[in-house]
Amino acid sequence: MCGIAGFVSNKREINFSLTDLGKRFCNILRHRGPDYNDIWIDDENSNLLAHTRLSILDLDPRSNQPMVDYENNLLIVFNGEIYNWKSLKKELQRIGYKFKTDSDTEVLIKGFIAWKEQVLNRLEGMFSFGIFNFKTKELFCARDRIGKKPFVYAETYHGFVFSSEIPAISKNNKILN
Repeated sequence: MCGIAGFVSNKREINFSLTDLGKRFCNILRHRGPDYNDIWIDDENSNLLAHTRLSILDLDPRSNQPMVDYENNLLIVFNGEIYNWKSLKKELQRIGYKFKTDSDTEVLIKGFIAWKEQVLNRLEGMFSFGIFNFKTKELFCARDRIGKKPFVYAETYHGFVFSSEIPAISKNNKILN
């Protein structure tokens, strides 16, 4: 189990620190992923993704999140497990994708690059994730069909917020509204 959270600004003036918000997200979600946590904030200081990691599949620090694919301007935070990640990785390698890790997270982001939203039709597992394109400022979020891995979200005065748990949003409600 890991913890994910994110905030995408609606371009209203932000009167709070995204760094502080990201740290608050990580502190609230730490019990979901005590092994590592980090936040990413874009250059305009208006969008953020946060992740707390429980290391299970790939213990290499290169698999820490938020995971960035600079070539494609994408960033991912992911909670869950893709059961068929090895077969998807082989399929992606056959069509030319290169990998730096042995993580299902990297397979998920490369799968999104290759198949866009249709990647969801290929996934077997339990998951929730957010993929942010930091060039176009577009966010794509999804969770598994059954909802085994939670994904909660809200539209606030300042923008869109999501998380693995309601408290990450509700405890920051005064800041975001």
